Amino acid sequence: MRLEQKKLLDDPNVEMAVSMDVGEDNDLHPTEKEPVGCRLALYAARMRYGYTGEYTGPEATNLRVLDSMEIPDFLDSDITTIELTLAHSRGLHLKDLGKGDILRDFEVVKDDGSSKEVSAFIIDEKILLQTDVKADAIKEIRYLYTYTYHGAMIYKETDIPMGPFVMKLSS
Repeated sequence: MRLEQKKLLDDPNVEMAVSMDVGEDNDLHPTEKEPVGCRLALYAARMRYGYTGEYTGPEATNLRVLDSMEIPDFLDSDITTIELTLAHSRGLHLKDLGKGDILRDFEVVKDDGSSKEVSAFIIDEKILLQTDVKADAIKEIRYLYTYTYHGAMIYKETDIPMGPFVMKLSS
């Protein structure tokens, strides 16, 4: 549902604030209205008045499979590692909203349509994903694809969360 709503963003006069973190995570109508209003006000200030400060949460911009020489020492270099580059990512951090402090909402979708949760790590202003699925069998990466979140959520320094996305992995 959230990804269907995101299609409206093709219109340059439309913006959308993430609200999964303010109220019941399985309800599209958040119980806490003020944070949603503040997030939407930032978009309005940018669109109407030229506000140049931060107005959105982290946004996925690129996926790249790393070769074994690029993988940090503390990660397993024998499995597929994917680097997710983000815009609006200064001060990237996790928040435990009652479901733990581990990133659990990234998954790979294989060519056959099946999906599998992957391990995810924040490294500076990027996210590294690790999976035992071979890179050539991965069709896309998804974040917060299901109805509710299952682990920590990703935020940036202004405490605006990252929203759901689906991104193709190009070979």
